Amino acid sequence: MLDKQRTFFIFYRVGKLTGAHPWIAIWIGLAFAILCGVGLLRFYQETNLEDLWIPNNDILRDDTKYVAEHYPTRYRKAVLLAEADNVLTPKVVNAVKKRFH
Repeated sequence: MLDKQRTFFIFYRVGKLTGAHPWIAIWIGLAFAILCGVGLLRFYQETNLEDLWIPNNDILRDDTKYVAEHYPTRYRKAVLLAEADNVLTPKVVNAVKKRFH
């Protein structure tokens, strides 16, 4: 690890060179930024959640594929949260039925 005096000396030299040749420092900084930016040409943002979070050899991928093949997207998915003492009473079931039909 560098000691404190050596670190100060390195930054002193860089500052002195930058002050003596500012245009070279600007062009080197610009070239470095462009070189780093070249990687953005191949940038791709993954939006498929399965590819992001599920391992390739996981059984969940097979299950998801099965569900997609046998239950097409024309079926609407819905989540129902009913709160009552007994959600299976005719009153609650009819209220849910009216809400979703």
